[in-house]
Amino acid sequence: MTLSPRDRINYFKGILHLNFGKSDAHKLEEKDIRNWVDILQFDPEFFEFAVKNFVNNEVVFEDPPVFTSKEIARIFLRDCIRIAFRRKNFDPEEFDWIYQVLKKNRLEEQWFLKEMFYLIKPQH
Repeated sequence: MTLSPRDRINYFKGILHLNFGKSDAHKLEEKDIRNWVDILQFDPEFFEFAVKNFVNNEVVFEDPPVFTSKEIARIFLRDCIRIAFRRKNFDPEEFDWIYQVLKKNRLEEQWFLKEMFYLIKPQH
């Protein structure tokens, strides 16, 4: 799937927000940021820009991203759920923010609940 430049930057900013949040306890490591830069197919120079301007300045992105398609929003939300639940301390504010992404992108709550259940249940 090809993402528009706007979707790519919204995705990246959303991932940063989820990882930085209002607390510096969940900071992404540079290798994680580089991984997202690669996944989203940004120019390698964007990594340096991101570290310098987003990470070092601890910019917080409050507004939930709105994507150009529901498909992209669903993929983003799956990533958000994985990121949020891989930590032991799940912040209720994170869940609220993820829920706002769901609402802003006009996705169904039933879909979201099924995805959460599937992604967080132990896989055997």
